[in-house]
Amino acid sequence: MYSELGKTNEEYICVIGDSFAGNRRDCIPGMPSFDWSWVNLIESNNAGKTIGLSFPGQSFWHQRRWFMDHMSDWKHVENTVLVFVHTQYARLPHLNDVAVTPQVFKADRNNPAQNELYFKDPSGALFDLAKTFYSSALFEHEFYRFAFLSWLKEINELTVNFKKVIHLFGFDNDIGRMPFKHQRFYFEKMAMPNSVPVTTSLLSIAAAERGTLENWGGSDHGNNIQNHLSKHNNIELAKFVQWAINDAIAGQLAEIPTASFNLKDPAIICNIAAHKEDFIVGQEIPGNKIRNKR
Repeated sequence: MYSELGKTNEEYICVIGDSFAGNRRDCIPGMPSFDWSWVNLIESNNAGKTIGLSFPGQSFWHQRRWFMDHMSDWKHVENTVLVFVHTQYARLPHLNDVAVTPQVFKADRNNPAQNELYFKDPSGALFDLAKTFYSSALFEHEFYRFAFLSWLKEINELTVNFKKVIHLFGFDNDIGRMPFKHQRFYFEKMAMPNSVPVTTSLLSIAAAERGTLENWGGSDHGNNIQNHLSKHNNIELAKFVQWAINDAIAGQLAEIPTASFNLKDPAIICNIAAHKEDFIVGQEIPGNKIRNKR
């Protein structure tokens, strides 16, 4: 598909996401962001401007709120490519740029390297509150999944006039494993005439890079990791995103070709299952097949 990092010629590329796109220039004070972060590579190799917001632990509700505040009346929609990096549905909605996630079950509340809430509240009270809520009957998984899927359906209406919309998924959120009657959502319906939904989950690439699903991310793994990926794999992901912007046929599902990635266990790679493999918006195109590994 491609061998070298290329160029894009877009007036605006808007990246909205979580930690899988979180290492970007001028994002969070003190957070490392190297030139080889895939978001920075997209920015430095594009003729125009890169905008948007992404940071570790960002919830889908925060993504939606930022989009509605900044892009719902954007004057350059026809000259803007959107890149969504969709997050995990159980991250809690609120009105601050803070990560409230199920990571509280694994993190040490007194360790800033593990506790994403530490710098907001070093006392640990906010950490304890989030953990208590997640552990209580007040937290209902299916409500948050329903809300997340509702957002995915809403995106089609909100982005119909943008030049192109790339949908990357950090997490598969079980989208392909739930019967349609339970979720009232077909993943394939995100394949609008101007959009490219990508089936390969970025979590599975990060896990395959490490060779295990047990310790794929969290607070990340040293200075040689950005967006949960190595330098080589950031470059490969940037190449894919460039291809999706420049050459991918909108209205079709796409899969990240991971043969060029450095992976310890390629069998971990997971693609969101299509309900109908040949789903095409508007027309039938021969040879459009999505391979799904389970």
